[in-house]
Amino acid sequence: MIYTVTVNPSLDYVMNIGELETGLVNRSSAERVYVGGKGINVSYVLKEFGVESTVLGFCAGFTGDYIKKELERAGISECLTQLPDGISRINVKLKGSKETEINGSGPKVQQEYIDKLYSHCAGMRSGDVMVLAGNVPSHVSPEIYHDMLDMVYDKNVLSVVDASGKLLTDTLDRHPFLIKPNIYELQDLFNVKCDSLYEISSYAGRLVEMGARNVIVSMDENGAMLVNETGSVYCEARKGQAVNSTGAGDSLVAGFIYKYLECGDIEKAFRFAVAVGTAAAFSEGLPVREDLMKIEI
Repeated sequence: MIYTVTVNPSLDYVMNIGELETGLVNRSSAERVYVGGKGINVSYVLKEFGVESTVLGFCAGFTGDYIKKELERAGISECLTQLPDGISRINVKLKGSKETEINGSGPKVQQEYIDKLYSHCAGMRSGDVMVLAGNVPSHVSPEIYHDMLDMVYDKNVLSVVDASGKLLTDTLDRHPFLIKPNIYELQDLFNVKCDSLYEISSYAGRLVEMGARNVIVSMDENGAMLVNETGSVYCEARKGQAVNSTGAGDSLVAGFIYKYLECGDIEKAFRFAVAVGTAAAFSEGLPVREDLMKIEI
């Protein structure tokens, strides 16, 4: 089974506006609401490939109930831990001449509920996949991902980490199979500015030296780079007009998992993943089955 972990899922409320004028009443031309969170996005794209997964994490309040219902409607299995207080966050995304986002903080998570999440890790078996995606609220220990990887370290569970900062680096001594920082997160990790592919590959290689088995760095319109545990470096980019960056990295992760489980080849999985991420960037939302069937590698 593939388990995708979204510690702090959300409802994303997207409003199409023209020019945002602060201090005045702004009216939207269209609105839509969808379930958000990086791990959940991975599950949605996997579902489009016909691959089952189970969503783990926390939810609370009426927004948490809505998240559960939407996942059920999409046919995605979930074992979200219900919290007694607060509400799952609402993120407001304003689409206009400039994109503006206001992200909620989410509910408080007490240790007893974190322990319930840990219990799911304890039940994972050899051959399972665990995807740890997105950052966590400030009140949750940044060691949570490390602790979850530690629980499956000797179980032959394929682990993927898509996070930033200490949340990511703390996992490296558990040798995750794949990590996926974007270019900005990579630069922040080492407090550098990468001006060439060589520099990007050098710092990605540092992450391999620190324990990651494979590193994919997403680079916006420049595609992505893979540095694997043997030191090999691959780059891939697709041309086109990007219209939406939200979910592109999550789609890339889903594409990698799908293709790697199918063929067991890192390079093929990487090139396919970039195509899936590009399909997301070239569409208004996450790629659907029709988009994915057009992918060629």
